[in-house]
Amino acid sequence: MLNPVSIKSIDVTDQTYEECQSLITDFHDTPVAGHKGVKATYNVLRKHYTWKGMKEQIQTYVKHCQKCQQSKVSNQKTSGSCVPLPTPSGPWLDVTMDFTKMPESLGYNYILVVINRFSKEVVFVPCTKKETALLTAKLFRDHVWCQHDLPFSMVSDHGSVFASNFLGEFYRLLGVKCKMSTASHPQTNGQME
Repeated sequence: MLNPVSIKSIDVTDQTYEECQSLITDFHDTPVAGHKGVKATYNVLRKHYTWKGMKEQIQTYVKHCQKCQQSKVSNQKTSGSCVPLPTPSGPWLDVTMDFTKMPESLGYNYILVVINRFSKEVVFVPCTKKETALLTAKLFRDHVWCQHDLPFSMVSDHGSVFASNFLGEFYRLLGVKCKMSTASHPQTNGQME
């Protein structure tokens, strides 16, 4: 019986590119091989053969393998199900807000777009890219709140930090003192608990 440690792979460096390609095909494409991918094909093939540039040649081969590309499993997280926002009950109670880039005009290069989700009425406010949470809060106060009152909900894709800073600045502009309670301590805000 042969000792597996004493079996050495055959160096086929002097073989042509096509002959090495044929070896990859035998160890990758056959039904027994099963199109296992770069790592598995390399690990199986190097037990028997070796040549200079072997790993790179296998990577190129597998990258261009039609069957592998068709049956490749995605490594991306599956996206969550899309849940629509609830239907607004009246005008300017629920709004969406976003910044849109535009060609520069009169020193402005962005537009703050605020949309009333109920009637689809839109307020366009010219601004610059450098708008902070404070400046955005001022724009919202001066162009939306003064005409339509305070909405019940606001949808924005600028992230929780921006939303938190925006609301903090907006409360400050309106003179509302925001007092935070401690999480999981009902004695702080007993009336609500």
